[in-house]
Amino acid sequence: MSHSTKAPWEDEGQLVHLLASHTVEAFFMMDAQGHLTYVNPAAERMFGWSRQEMLGQVLHDLVHHHHPDGRPFPMDACPLGLVMREGRPVQGHEDLFIHRDGSFIPVYCSNAPILTEGRLMGAALVVHDISARKRTEEDRADQVRQFQLLADTLPHLAWMSRPDGSCEYVNRPWCVYTGLSMEESLGGGWARAIHPEDLPRILAHWQRTRDTLNGQEAELRLRRASDGAWRWFIARAQPARASDGTLLRWIGSCTDIDEQRRAGQERLELLRRVQAAHAAAEEANRLKDDFLATVSHELRTPLTAILGWLQILRTRTLSEEKRARALETVERNARVQAQVIEDLLDISRIITGKLHLEPGPLDMRNVVDAALESTRPLADSKGVKLELETVTEPLPMWGDAGRLQQVVWNLLSNAIKFTPQGGLVTVQLRSLDGSVELRVTDTGMGISPAFLPHLFERFRQQDSSSRRAHGGLGLGLAIVHHLVELHGGQVSAHSPGMGLGASFVLRLPRKHQSP
Repeated sequence: MSHSTKAPWEDEGQLVHLLASHTVEAFFMMDAQGHLTYVNPAAERMFGWSRQEMLGQVLHDLVHHHHPDGRPFPMDACPLGLVMREGRPVQGHEDLFIHRDGSFIPVYCSNAPILTEGRLMGAALVVHDISARKRTEEDRADQVRQFQLLADTLPHLAWMSRPDGSCEYVNRPWCVYTGLSMEESLGGGWARAIHPEDLPRILAHWQRTRDTLNGQEAELRLRRASDGAWRWFIARAQPARASDGTLLRWIGSCTDIDEQRRAGQERLELLRRVQAAHAAAEEANRLKDDFLATVSHELRTPLTAILGWLQILRTRTLSEEKRARALETVERNARVQAQVIEDLLDISRIITGKLHLEPGPLDMRNVVDAALESTRPLADSKGVKLELETVTEPLPMWGDAGRLQQVVWNLLSNAIKFTPQGGLVTVQLRSLDGSVELRVTDTGMGISPAFLPHLFERFRQQDSSSRRAHGGLGLGLAIVHHLVELHGGQVSAHSPGMGLGASFVLRLPRKHQSP
């Protein structure tokens, strides 16, 4: 008994019908004249025509006869007609076909000729309804437009970059601020807007942190195109990931913080000033307390000596020699007290602006000689040697002779006071470049570098403790500085350090100059 090996679908017509009946794509077959000879059920559902209504018709006349704007669509202009005119297949063509109700359907279709021994017998057409895909694309396009609209209305400079950091989008505020177009900003073009000093730091920060896939934040300066100003921004970036965690892109923004940063710096500066003012007030208060204690001590010390010797003198038991020494001591301490009071009055006049000069013509040599004579007894009593180096010709100038003698006396007294027994104080007077220069140099205790800048300040003393070895209020040099300035001159102090002596240099103009 023989068995047939022919499959039931081996007949091509049966096979085409079987496949076409179960596909979601519309499937058409037509003869060489373009009349439909086969229509599958999906074609009926897609276009609204029944199979009986479509068979024998020309497909173009049913579903492709005019454009959406109403203009006719000739058969000769139809791309799908190529297969009938030239026997060439058309693959992957997108078009709009017409439903029975007049609506248009976006489709994706392919057309192929049916040939028998090289002769065109007809054509087969497969049509896929892509309405859902088109709606998705339109929705996505709407979302993109809405995103761009939102991004363009933000008060921030927004951007997106690929995982490698190359820019793929910037919003309109970025372009307006930086002056760079979208095209100029893409890739690595965005870097042109960043301050050259900040760019290496930003790139290094990016290299360090990008692989962590965490949000990033950095401060940088961006150039404003309208005026070329560099303003501070804070740049923030967040990773956008796929559902499986894969990095898709970076989304970021740059926010102008220039005003906040400046305000913060101003607050810090204000705080620094407040703290400095507070420290200065505390220092001034301490200096005041130290000064009052010093004044009390400087007034009490000579007064104690005066009162002590006066009580002894009242006993009338002293010999003539001791009585003379007592009177000398009383007079000396009274002069010390008078000098303290005079210094206090002078500093008060300086503070209130009531210290005035009585200028006139003078010879600076005579001023220096007078000051030397008045301080020589003090130098002799301490065993300090005084030397004068001066010019032989007169040094005429204009000034207040009494106040200038006070200046020289203060400088000499100060040098003698801080020079130990056996030391030397040198006074040099010379004419220099239209001015008079006086230099007082000693071999005394010197001045510390830390105290040197404060030497001419009121109430300042290098040693203000109650056990200090040398008396005085610390006003003499402040008075010297003010009197020299009233004469249009300058005074400065120099010292190699503690134990190495000091020198004071005074320069006064020689020409007639009203103070």
